[in-house]
Amino acid sequence: MEKSAWQAFTNDEREALSTYDYVKLFELGAHHFLTLTLCIALFERDYAEPLGLQLEYALKLKHWSLPYPDITT
Repeated sequence: MEKSAWQAFTNDEREALSTYDYVKLFELGAHHFLTLTLCIALFERDYAEPLGLQLEYALKLKHWSLPYPDITT
């Protein structure tokens, strides 16, 4: 558990982080490019097809249109 005196994850955020639920993280306000980059670093080798992860990522987030959730930090 984080030990910051002024910030803490919500239970929803903690669950999404621990399960790598990038769709939920995006809905909670995580920056889509940063989550994609992190997922590429962690999971790219799990896909046999080139750009397989990126294609899945785009497919799972295609229901979103502009304006995206607020990513202001």
